[in-house]
Amino acid sequence: MPDVCLISKVWRSGTGWYAQMLSEAIGEAGAQIAFISPAAEPREREPKGTNLKRVFVPRELMTAAPRWKRLTASLRRSISSTVAAISLRRTTGTYIFNIPEPFIFTLPLFVFLRMSGAKIIYIVHDAVPHKWRFDGFIRKFEDMLYRVSYALPNHLVVLAPAARQVLVKRYGISADKIGVIPHGPFSTGSITPMPGTGRLLCFGTVRRNKNVLETIRAVKTARAQGLDVTLQISGEIHPLESEYWDTCLAEIRQDEAGFELDIRFVPDASLPELIAKVDAFVLPYEDFSSQSGVAVLAATSGRPVIGTASGGLADLFAVGMAGVELVSPVSSDAILQGIYTFKGESISAWSARAALGAESVQKEIAWSRVAQQFLNIVRDLNRHAPA
Repeated sequence: MPDVCLISKVWRSGTGWYAQMLSEAIGEAGAQIAFISPAAEPREREPKGTNLKRVFVPRELMTAAPRWKRLTASLRRSISSTVAAISLRRTTGTYIFNIPEPFIFTLPLFVFLRMSGAKIIYIVHDAVPHKWRFDGFIRKFEDMLYRVSYALPNHLVVLAPAARQVLVKRYGISADKIGVIPHGPFSTGSITPMPGTGRLLCFGTVRRNKNVLETIRAVKTARAQGLDVTLQISGEIHPLESEYWDTCLAEIRQDEAGFELDIRFVPDASLPELIAKVDAFVLPYEDFSSQSGVAVLAATSGRPVIGTASGGLADLFAVGMAGVELVSPVSSDAILQGIYTFKGESISAWSARAALGAESVQKEIAWSRVAQQFLNIVRDLNRHAPA
């Protein structure tokens, strides 16, 4: 029977992929693990292994269904996940939460598990939300809920040292309670040759802190100065930042030939072709303390990154990710300079550096090492449990 349970409400995107690969890696490391989550999308991502017990819960609706149907589906998933977690308590001593259900379900579950003697490890992807849902007094209450969610677990895991600093300074969490375990690698298959077309890529959820607007302005200026570059923007718009995207669109319309847009959730099947068409990723993140799954994908796919050393990107640069590190604070001029630096070297030189970088990053953040670090925390928590 399982002795570790991993819970994640997401089943697609980078955070879903992360949970799926982590559950499989923990099982391969020898632990009995139950994985509570909706079915993976695509199904090929479903984790496998003799030590893995798969517990499926319903998905939420991602289509343009009526609001009441979407809320009903989300409620069904939250209740099913919570009931599944409780039902495993008799045989499971340690729970790992990836992206948990809303606080109204998660905090009472944390309390129940702690009172029953279970150990909780909470993977904190973003110590502070990229975009708060509320303002004023309600914002303070929202922030308090985050503080409580960090206080209740036995141990927190972050993906980059910068996130630990945020938890310590903003929320007063003891550094001893926070482990730093890197994001494991993503792979879309073999590394494809860089095409040398000057096509750059902004990939993932479009948010203000990714400086997409500044990137658009930098590409426009580069093209006006005669540099042969284009920018592809692929990904969904953050649901709370649609006005920001409207501003980006207005900027793009001034030079539509320099941009290609694919504004949607990009499925796995499209990733190899998407990456094969670009020379580099542009990731000028700010106010970012976690690891970027997009940066991991770029590095392990043999593509350089024109980006900041923000959050976990600094860690990837340190272990060999190829690219151009942008100066801070981020501005369109800083990104423009980064593009010029990238274009100043030959594609063959970048290809060689990116291939070496992919090999180095794959080795440093291998899933087997990630799983072992999680299991070390599990053992330590149980070793120090009261008799």
